[in-house]
Amino acid sequence: MPKFKPEDMIWSYSRANGWANCPYGWWITYFQKNRGENNVFSDYGRLAHEIIQRQMILKLKDKPMMSNETMSNEFRNRYYDIPYKFPSRKMKENYLIKGMEYFESWDSFDGFTVKSVEVMGHFRFAGYDCRGAIDLILEKDGKIYVIDHKTAKEYKGMDLIKYIRQLYFYGPMTAQLLGRFPDYLAFNFVKDKVIRQFEWEDAVFKNTIDWFKGQIDEITACKNFEPRPNPFFCNWLCNHREKCKYRPPYYKSDKYSGYKEFNGYG
Repeated sequence: MPKFKPEDMIWSYSRANGWANCPYGWWITYFQKNRGENNVFSDYGRLAHEIIQRQMILKLKDKPMMSNETMSNEFRNRYYDIPYKFPSRKMKENYLIKGMEYFESWDSFDGFTVKSVEVMGHFRFAGYDCRGAIDLILEKDGKIYVIDHKTAKEYKGMDLIKYIRQLYFYGPMTAQLLGRFPDYLAFNFVKDKVIRQFEWEDAVFKNTIDWFKGQIDEITACKNFEPRPNPFFCNWLCNHREKCKYRPPYYKSDKYSGYKEFNGYG
């Protein structure tokens, strides 16, 4: 393989975080620039994001917003257009019900002022050129909130510590947009109908910078981007699953193997 040069890449949180799932797939995606294909979980997340996004744009522009019934019905109708299969019929039914229930009861962030919706940006992070997309920036009582929508199960324990880095990654981008770092960070867990909010901590931000640098150092030092086969990830999440020669077989006993490693779309 030709030598990887980190300075030649525009980095993102997903590029730094995703390589550990499978260095071989990472190499194909980012070095060979082959994005592969989506999967049912990313399409599910994209559907939820698009409905939330449209509602927040209406709120931002002070226009009449969609009713909960309208959003729930749209989610249901478009859900059946997702072209990929779920691992089981039960999971497919559960995901539909959870999505509809979310929009049936969602308060559309009542009481908050929308500052920005699905904004893209280029910025410097840990000395590297980066880009990112912030799902939603809100303001309330003079405080800035950066929100990321997730369709994965609510993060707890080590998973929460791991994935909160994504929110801290958006700190410099928020400062570039609004002239200040956010006061609060939050995950909007759609399926669980839970908002997990965290006050900004400089120490965690520093740890995120160190982690980001460490990830790039590991990628740069990697000589052979070897596959890391995992039955669930390889068969249901990997964008190269249909063509990868290293994909292992999938059995019912593998149902949740590796699933917790997937943090939803975005």
